Amino acid sequence: MRAQNLYTPSAIVSDLNAIKSVSAEFLDHQSSRQPFFGDRTSLLKKYFKSMPPNYTGNYFLEIDQGIVNMCHLVSTLDNEAVQFPMFLPENIDSARQAILFDLFGSGIKSTDDITSVDMVKLLRVELKEQLTNKKLKSLSNKYFSIPPKVLSYYPSVPEGLSDSSEDGDVAATQSRSKSARIALSKKAVGVEKPKVGRSRKNASGTVPG
Repeated sequence: MRAQNLYTPSAIVSDLNAIKSVSAEFLDHQSSRQPFFGDRTSLLKKYFKSMPPNYTGNYFLEIDQGIVNMCHLVSTLDNEAVQFPMFLPENIDSARQAILFDLFGSGIKSTDDITSVDMVKLLRVELKEQLTNKKLKSLSNKYFSIPPKVLSYYPSVPEGLSDSSEDGDVAATQSRSKSARIALSKKAVGVEKPKVGRSRKNASGTVPG
Protein backbone atom coordinates (compact mmCIF):
# COMPACT_ATOMS: atom_id res chain seq x y z
CA MET A 1 0.00 0.00 0.00
CA ARG A 2 3.04 2.25 0.15
CA ALA A 3 3.12 5.14 -2.34
CA GLN A 4 -0.50 4.58 -3.36
CA ASN A 5 -3.51 6.87 -3.20
CA LEU A 6 -6.54 5.01 -1.85
CA TYR A 7 -9.68 7.13 -1.75
CA THR A 8 -12.42 4.77 -0.52
CA PRO A 9 -12.74 1.96 2.05
CA SER A 10 -13.47 -0.55 -0.71
CA ALA A 11 -10.16 0.33 -2.39
CA ILE A 12 -8.33 -0.17 0.90
CA VAL A 13 -10.03 -3.54 1.43
CA SER A 14 -9.15 -4.61 -2.10
CA ASP A 15 -5.47 -3.83 -1.56
CA LEU A 16 -5.42 -5.53 1.84
CA ASN A 17 -6.93 -8.70 0.42
CA ALA A 18 -4.12 -8.83 -2.12
CA ILE A 19 -1.79 -9.53 0.81
CA LYS A 20 -1.21 -13.18 1.58
CA SER A 21 -3.05 -14.50 4.67
CA VAL A 22 -5.08 -11.26 5.03
CA SER A 23 -8.88 -11.28 4.82
CA ALA A 24 -10.35 -7.79 5.17
CA GLU A 25 -13.98 -6.62 5.08
CA PHE A 26 -15.50 -3.16 5.19
CA LEU A 27 -18.37 -2.92 7.66
CA ASP A 28 -20.49 -0.15 6.21
CA HIS A 29 -22.62 1.27 9.02
CA GLN A 30 -24.89 2.94 6.45
CA SER A 31 -25.88 -0.41 4.98
CA SER A 32 -29.17 -1.87 6.15
CA ARG A 33 -27.59 -5.33 6.01
CA GLN A 34 -24.84 -4.40 8.48
CA PRO A 35 -26.41 -2.25 11.19
CA PHE A 36 -24.64 -1.23 14.38
CA PHE A 37 -26.41 -2.01 17.65
CA GLY A 38 -26.07 -0.18 20.94
CA ASP A 39 -26.74 -0.85 24.63
CA ARG A 40 -24.53 -3.94 24.60
CA THR A 41 -22.81 -2.99 27.84
CA SER A 42 -25.96 -3.29 29.95
CA LEU A 43 -26.74 -6.66 28.35
CA LEU A 44 -23.27 -8.03 29.11
CA LYS A 45 -23.34 -6.79 32.70
CA LYS A 46 -26.70 -8.48 33.16
CA TYR A 47 -25.32 -11.96 32.52
CA PHE A 48 -21.50 -11.84 32.68
CA LYS A 49 -19.16 -11.16 35.55
CA SER A 50 -16.42 -8.57 35.17
CA MET A 51 -12.95 -9.93 34.53
CA PRO A 52 -10.78 -10.05 37.68
CA PRO A 53 -8.12 -7.37 38.26
CA ASN A 54 -4.84 -7.79 36.37
CA TYR A 55 -6.29 -10.45 34.09
CA THR A 56 -4.32 -8.94 31.18
CA GLY A 57 -1.15 -10.25 32.84
CA ASN A 58 -2.15 -13.72 31.63
CA TYR A 59 -1.33 -14.87 28.13
CA PHE A 60 -3.31 -18.10 28.12
CA LEU A 61 -7.08 -17.99 28.67
CA GLU A 62 -9.42 -20.91 28.17
CA ILE A 63 -13.20 -20.88 28.50
CA ASP A 64 -15.03 -24.16 29.00
CA GLN A 65 -18.66 -24.46 30.05
CA GLY A 66 -18.67 -20.91 31.37
CA ILE A 67 -15.53 -21.35 33.46
CA VAL A 68 -12.54 -19.15 32.62
CA ASN A 69 -9.15 -20.74 33.20
CA MET A 70 -6.29 -18.21 33.17
CA CYS A 71 -2.56 -18.94 33.17
CA HIS A 72 0.32 -16.54 32.94
CA LEU A 73 1.97 -18.84 30.37
CA VAL A 74 1.06 -22.10 28.69
CA SER A 75 3.70 -23.77 30.86
CA THR A 76 2.12 -22.47 34.09
CA LEU A 77 1.29 -25.30 36.50
CA ASP A 78 -2.38 -26.20 36.95
CA ASN A 79 -2.33 -25.36 40.65
CA GLU A 80 -1.18 -21.82 39.77
CA ALA A 81 -4.01 -21.20 37.32
CA VAL A 82 -6.86 -18.82 38.20
CA GLN A 83 -10.43 -19.97 37.61
CA PHE A 84 -13.71 -18.16 37.93
CA PRO A 85 -17.25 -18.58 36.49
CA MET A 86 -18.04 -15.97 33.84
CA PHE A 87 -21.83 -16.30 34.02
CA LEU A 88 -23.87 -14.77 36.81
CA PRO A 89 -26.52 -17.53 36.66
CA GLU A 90 -25.03 -20.85 37.67
CA ASN A 91 -26.98 -22.70 34.99
CA ILE A 92 -25.46 -22.10 31.54
CA ASP A 93 -28.54 -23.32 29.68
CA SER A 94 -30.82 -20.88 31.49
CA ALA A 95 -28.37 -18.05 30.83
CA ARG A 96 -28.25 -18.94 27.14
CA GLN A 97 -32.04 -18.89 26.85
CA ALA A 98 -32.26 -15.58 28.70
CA ILE A 99 -29.68 -13.96 26.42
CA LEU A 100 -31.45 -15.24 23.29
CA PHE A 101 -34.72 -13.82 24.60
CA ASP A 102 -33.19 -10.39 25.25
CA LEU A 103 -31.54 -10.35 21.84
CA PHE A 104 -34.29 -11.81 19.65
CA GLY A 105 -37.48 -12.04 21.68
CA SER A 106 -39.67 -15.08 22.22
CA GLY A 107 -39.69 -18.03 19.86
CA ILE A 108 -35.90 -18.30 19.55
CA LYS A 109 -34.66 -21.47 21.21
CA SER A 110 -31.24 -21.70 19.57
CA THR A 111 -29.03 -19.86 17.11
CA ASP A 112 -30.40 -22.11 14.37
CA ASP A 113 -33.68 -20.18 14.65
CA ILE A 114 -31.99 -16.89 13.74
CA THR A 115 -32.56 -16.18 10.06
CA SER A 116 -32.12 -12.41 9.72
CA VAL A 117 -30.28 -9.52 11.36
CA ASP A 118 -33.63 -7.72 11.48
CA MET A 119 -34.62 -10.07 14.31
CA VAL A 120 -32.20 -8.36 16.71
CA LYS A 121 -34.11 -6.35 19.33
CA LEU A 122 -31.24 -4.09 20.38
CA LEU A 123 -31.39 -0.40 19.56
CA ARG A 124 -29.81 0.47 16.24
CA VAL A 125 -27.23 3.23 16.34
CA GLU A 126 -27.04 5.83 13.62
CA LEU A 127 -23.36 6.57 12.98
CA LYS A 128 -23.63 9.53 10.65
CA GLU A 129 -20.90 11.88 11.72
CA GLN A 130 -21.61 15.54 11.00
CA LEU A 131 -18.47 17.33 9.92
CA THR A 132 -17.92 20.90 11.04
CA ASN A 133 -17.81 23.71 8.48
CA LYS A 134 -14.12 24.14 9.17
CA LYS A 135 -13.48 20.45 8.42
CA LEU A 136 -15.66 20.53 5.30
CA LYS A 137 -13.86 23.57 3.96
CA SER A 138 -10.46 22.05 4.66
CA LEU A 139 -11.50 18.78 3.02
CA SER A 140 -12.90 20.51 -0.07
CA ASN A 141 -9.51 22.09 -0.74
CA LYS A 142 -8.24 18.60 -1.55
CA TYR A 143 -11.10 17.60 -3.85
CA PHE A 144 -9.18 18.65 -6.98
CA SER A 145 -6.83 15.69 -6.47
CA ILE A 146 -9.58 13.08 -6.06
CA PRO A 147 -10.62 11.12 -9.18
CA PRO A 148 -14.15 12.10 -10.33
CA LYS A 149 -15.37 8.49 -10.22
CA VAL A 150 -14.93 8.30 -6.43
CA LEU A 151 -15.70 11.92 -5.58
CA SER A 152 -19.32 11.03 -4.77
CA TYR A 153 -18.10 9.16 -1.68
CA TYR A 154 -17.08 12.45 -0.07
CA PRO A 155 -19.57 14.92 1.46
CA SER A 156 -20.66 17.86 -0.64
CA VAL A 157 -19.66 21.31 0.53
CA PRO A 158 -22.36 24.03 0.51
CA GLU A 159 -21.64 26.96 -1.77
CA GLY A 160 -20.37 30.06 -0.05
CA LEU A 161 -19.22 28.11 2.97
CA SER A 162 -17.16 30.44 5.14
CA ASP A 163 -15.78 30.05 8.60
CA SER A 164 -14.82 33.45 9.99
CA SER A 165 -12.54 31.95 12.63
CA GLU A 166 -10.74 29.94 10.00
CA ASP A 167 -10.43 32.97 7.71
CA GLY A 168 -8.95 34.89 10.60
CA ASP A 169 -6.44 32.13 11.22
CA VAL A 170 -5.52 32.09 7.54
CA ALA A 171 -5.06 35.87 7.46
CA ALA A 172 -2.89 35.76 10.58
CA THR A 173 -0.81 32.96 9.11
CA GLN A 174 -0.36 34.85 5.86
CA SER A 175 0.68 37.98 7.79
CA ARG A 176 3.23 36.04 9.81
CA SER A 177 4.49 34.37 6.66
CA LYS A 178 4.91 37.75 4.92
CA SER A 179 6.81 39.19 7.89
CA ALA A 180 9.04 36.13 7.94
CA ARG A 181 9.80 36.54 4.22
CA ILE A 182 10.71 40.21 4.68
CA ALA A 183 12.99 39.38 7.62
CA LEU A 184 14.59 36.59 5.63
CA SER A 185 15.09 38.92 2.66
CA LYS A 186 16.80 41.52 4.82
CA LYS A 187 19.01 38.87 6.32
CA ALA A 188 19.98 37.59 2.89
CA VAL A 189 20.80 41.08 1.53
CA GLY A 190 22.50 42.17 4.75
CA VAL A 191 23.71 45.63 5.72
CA GLU A 192 26.86 46.82 4.07
CA LYS A 193 29.61 47.17 6.61
CA PRO A 194 31.73 50.35 6.57
CA LYS A 195 35.15 49.85 5.05
CA VAL A 196 38.03 50.16 7.45
CA GLY A 197 41.25 51.51 6.06
CA ARG A 198 44.28 49.35 6.42
CA SER A 199 47.77 50.61 7.19
CA ARG A 200 50.97 49.37 5.76
CA LYS A 201 54.49 50.06 6.67
CA ASN A 202 57.32 51.04 4.46
CA ALA A 203 60.85 52.14 4.95
CA SER A 204 59.89 55.69 5.88
CA GLY A 205 57.18 54.75 8.35
CA THR A 206 53.48 53.93 8.45
CA VAL A 207 51.33 55.19 5.61
CA PRO A 208 47.51 54.82 5.68
CA GLY A 209 46.29 52.54 2.95
